[in-house]
Amino acid sequence: MRIVSVRTEKSLNQLLDKYYGGLEAADLQKLREATLEANPHLRASGAFQRGAVLVLPEVKGDLKNPATNDAADGIGAVIEELHAYAPSLRNELEERRKALAETTRLYKSAAFKKSLEAARSEDTNGLAKSLAAVVKEEDDAIKESLGAVGKAVDAFVNDLQELERKLGGTGR
Repeated sequence: MRIVSVRTEKSLNQLLDKYYGGLEAADLQKLREATLEANPHLRASGAFQRGAVLVLPEVKGDLKNPATNDAADGIGAVIEELHAYAPSLRNELEERRKALAETTRLYKSAAFKKSLEAARSEDTNGLAKSLAAVVKEEDDAIKESLGAVGKAVDAFVNDLQELERKLGGTGR
């Protein structure tokens, strides 16, 4: 038995071909049924997607069982997921920066200043300054996070690749 995760495969047949090699149609169908039996969660609509974990069944007869190097494969899966996740995290941080820029634009706008003047409160000037300080502090924190994300992901991936090489994996 081998446990794998879906990485780039688009279908169960493609994943089975990757691990078992060029199968005849009848053998592929038998293996597909055995895989679905071992992984009932795959029968749900949309369950076969990147990151899904499944058990590959042992086979009998002329079919070869997939080689196992579960630790190295697991590390490889983590590396791939990190590469996929880092850009989405960067995008999220960039979206936060855009929202802050919009907030800054609004509190610096003539309409906002006019609204503050209309309120004629002694606290309105302090409110504008406080808002500016908070927005700047948040923007600085996001900039720092953006720089740190790339460095942290790269360092983690390098460490994982070294571990993967030591375990006999590919060392992507």
